Amino acid sequence: TLTVATDTDKPVALSIRSVDVRVEVEGRLARTVVEQVFHNHTAGQTEGSYEFTLPEGASISRLAMDVEGKMMEGELVERERARKIYEQIVRQQKDPALLEWQGGNRFKTQIFPIPAKGDKRVLLAYEQILPRRGDAFAYAYALPNLVGETKGSLMGRFSFRLSAKYTGPVTATGYPMKIVAADGVASTLYVAKDFVPKGPVKLRFGAPSKAESFISFAQAGAERFFLLDFM
Repeated sequence: TLTVATDTDKPVALSIRSVDVRVEVEGRLARTVVEQVFHNHTAGQTEGSYEFTLPEGASISRLAMDVEGKMMEGELVERERARKIYEQIVRQQKDPALLEWQGGNRFKTQIFPIPAKGDKRVLLAYEQILPRRGDAFAYAYALPNLVGETKGSLMGRFSFRLSAKYTGPVTATGYPMKIVAADGVASTLYVAKDFVPKGPVKLRFGAPSKAESFISFAQAGAERFFLLDFM
């Protein structure tokens, strides 16, 4: 969520124009990229607090925000240092893009400036090893249940795109998603306008029919990592 302060000092959540989720799965490794566009309904430039919670065991790999048409990459820093740097940069009328760890799986960053009657685009990416549930692996993208809420709680456009390989059969629950399998890759694309979420998107990946192993690579800055998985 992205909230801004008001005259009453009670934070108010900005409306969400769009949420686009892209998930890539290789065996048990899932990479999720979430791109959100928030709208500032107020008549003045403001600053806000962007907070999010990662799934259990997930690691953040990227946080970026749109600044004058270019994506500025975020940096994870200790909370007190983040506060001092943020205050210094805000005085220079620039967007600091500093990420604070709040404990557990919770993170927070201050966003400034958010233009009057304008939009702010935020991109978040994280990776996780999918937990085993019996003879399958489980994935969930958290969404609230807003069925029956007012129109103001609508999310604008929502899209969810999946690409999965090195897994068994894939099934989706919670939303009408058709899984298409071709050339060893399972995929789906779900798009909704004036979206009213009714709980999380849940995916179930069957274990391969025979024991398999694969190597997955990732890179963060100058560092490179690989995962060797036997299933």
